[in-house]
Amino acid sequence: MTHALALTTGTELVQDYRIERVLGAGGFGITYLADEVPLARSVTLKEYFPSDFAARVDGATAVPKSEGCRLDFSWGLDRFVDEAQILARFDHPNIVKVYRYFRANGTAYMALKWEEGQSLKAWLKELKRTPRQVEIDDILGPLLDALEVVHASDFLHRDIAPDNIIIRSDGSPVLIDFGSARGDLAQRSRTVSALVKPGYSPYEQYAEDSAKQGPWTDIYALGSTLYFLISGKRPSDAPSRVVHDDVKPAQDAALGAFRPGFLKAIDRALALDIDKRPKTVAQWRKELFQEDAKRSLFGRKTPTSADAERSPTVNATVPLDVAAAAPAPEPIAPQSDADVEALSEPPQHEASPAKPAAAMGGLIARLRKGVSRKAAPPAPADVKPSPTAEAVAEEVMPEEAMPKEIEASPVPEAEARRRHFGIGWGPAPRQAEQAANGAAEAAKPVAVPAPRPPGSPAGRAIQAIAAIDRPIAKRKPPRLRRKPFIKWRSLAVKLVLGALVAGGAVALQKSLPRAPSSPGAASGNAPARTYLLHQFRAHEGGVTSIVFARAGNWLVTTGADKALKIWSPRSTTPVRTIQLEHGAATALAVRGDVAITGHDEGDIAVWDLASGERRAHFKRNDARIWAIAFADRDANRIVTAGHDWAIAVWDIDKPATPFHVFEGHGNAVQSLAVNIDQGRLISGSADKSIRVWNLRTLSLDAARGRAHRDFVSVLALDPPGERLASGDLTGGIRIWSGNATRRLRRWSGHNAAVTALAFLPDRRYLASASRDGRLIIWNVNRGRSVRTFGSRGNEINAIAVAPNRREIATAGADGSVRLWDTRLPAAD
Repeated sequence: MTHALALTTGTELVQDYRIERVLGAGGFGITYLADEVPLARSVTLKEYFPSDFAARVDGATAVPKSEGCRLDFSWGLDRFVDEAQILARFDHPNIVKVYRYFRANGTAYMALKWEEGQSLKAWLKELKRTPRQVEIDDILGPLLDALEVVHASDFLHRDIAPDNIIIRSDGSPVLIDFGSARGDLAQRSRTVSALVKPGYSPYEQYAEDSAKQGPWTDIYALGSTLYFLISGKRPSDAPSRVVHDDVKPAQDAALGAFRPGFLKAIDRALALDIDKRPKTVAQWRKELFQEDAKRSLFGRKTPTSADAERSPTVNATVPLDVAAAAPAPEPIAPQSDADVEALSEPPQHEASPAKPAAAMGGLIARLRKGVSRKAAPPAPADVKPSPTAEAVAEEVMPEEAMPKEIEASPVPEAEARRRHFGIGWGPAPRQAEQAANGAAEAAKPVAVPAPRPPGSPAGRAIQAIAAIDRPIAKRKPPRLRRKPFIKWRSLAVKLVLGALVAGGAVALQKSLPRAPSSPGAASGNAPARTYLLHQFRAHEGGVTSIVFARAGNWLVTTGADKALKIWSPRSTTPVRTIQLEHGAATALAVRGDVAITGHDEGDIAVWDLASGERRAHFKRNDARIWAIAFADRDANRIVTAGHDWAIAVWDIDKPATPFHVFEGHGNAVQSLAVNIDQGRLISGSADKSIRVWNLRTLSLDAARGRAHRDFVSVLALDPPGERLASGDLTGGIRIWSGNATRRLRRWSGHNAAVTALAFLPDRRYLASASRDGRLIIWNVNRGRSVRTFGSRGNEINAIAVAPNRREIATAGADGSVRLWDTRLPAAD
């Protein structure tokens, strides 16, 4: 890796260290691999060099970029040295060891132990699967030990992420790259971009005041790292979650089998509310490693000796009279969350239907013979005695719940009981009836005992049970005769509904695009209109960006397969393929033969499309690049919008630091539009606002707060810059004046997030695309749709309008590129 302002290879510091190469560079400093000559060992050397207000003179000395930056530069330098002093006191195998710190070249350096290994992110990528629970535990335990040591010294890491955890060759982890001093300087100056790490920093780290930060701040970051390990995706950044929390629970996001308590502990760590997070590492450790209750093969908790003492079990095969005499089991008091979960589960293995049938038959036989139950042994004081037969009958059919038709007709009582209470329907009651009949036949002749009065609840229950073995006559329900006017009314309703459905189908057919077909496929002599001109597979995994270049003779695409490709739109054949060094592109801009790609980790690369070579690379921080645009016609200056809420202006010939940084949005900046002639830059943000910046005076011209109901996802300017279009995540589209001071029109364009907007060259029409799979051409003056292309389910990530206005190319989430013929009738 190279950095324009880094020390050159071979530079010696304090006669002990010799620079070998640059390992990395961020907004706070530059990291080198160096040789410690006297001890003949490799070390990691960190240099304090805040790129926002530091400059290099004589190729070595670091100085403030301007007089206004001098105080911030000196204050941050002192914090850097203080942090080095604290880290040098830590002597823990899982905390990076600080050998030495010193001042030189107008700045300060920190010499750390060179750790042989790879980052946790690279380790997961090399693993090529979701890590198992035991593998995560082997890494997590030492990291928790290290954090406890750090927190015990009243210190915070404040930058825990997969990139800042090294997995050594022996599998042990080590925490590196502490961010406390970096965070302090960022909160003081509000200009250092490394204040937060999207997805891993909690909401309190975004605040100017660090008073609310504590161990729970690092717990959130480590919880996000664990979420990344089990799901393969980092959580959404905290400010976005405050607006709309789309982070799935760990149990739903996990791609493997993990302890339920472990997953619940991750969710607790990711709570936005500080009060809902664990306050200490020790408290969180118990939740992470809590052993769940052992379970049997049927999912029930395996009984322990304590459970056996609390709840004596009754065998299902014990005769009914013996079981009735046994003491009733005492409910088990839940002891933990696992116990509650186990007790709430339904039984997984029930007795077969034959057993309750036999028990019912035995009960009927005993009732007919008048056999009394055996005397039950005295029950303990804390155990409720078993209910008697009368109590059972009264519990099954309480007197106040008895329907009137049952009292009036004792013979069909069983049938009435079934119909009123839903009892007796299904195979098990029928088998019980057959078993009861068999038991009754075997017991004849037996007289029904008289001690139970027929009018008592027990007597009614006995009659109901005995009636089960009586044949029940099947009665056919009376046939209802419909009146003639009912038939006519039903027919009229059907005719009206049919007319409505037919009308809706015709309207829907008119609004949908015609199916692509070849000339002459339609009936008659007139050929069918073909809207889909070409379709081809461009990338594996999805096309992320698409742009026309060279007056429409090239089509430039980027995809999830980490490639940039140039196509001939006429023959749909590839012209050139460029492998992107920094992963899949998240943003693309093309002017002439120059292409610029933005990436997920904040990298920005400049490419020569004619040769396929990279011209420059620059990076401000690790925040995702959402949008890129050219700021001049010569393609020498560009603007980038990132997840760090800022907009950076870059000079391609000076990629070390941004030319200027615009700040003012309250959330990630997701879209840009530039009017080069007027020197106007427009930005749309997840804070739902639109801001207009002056590229010539580097100032804010206008701000449109709450321009949309949801995140502003995309912007587009018409060619003269007189009208601005904006779209949001709910499918809404707005038309503004060129300086965003007046709203001209608004409508709900799509059923999902608007992913792309583009004015056609004649300015009367606007093309919009969405995740709902539709490409719609709008008449801007009339505010209505003219054509609709695409189909539901085929998400569109981006669109490109050909210079001749005839064709529009869409980038599909399925990896396909589609070219549509958008020629419109003159009437529109």
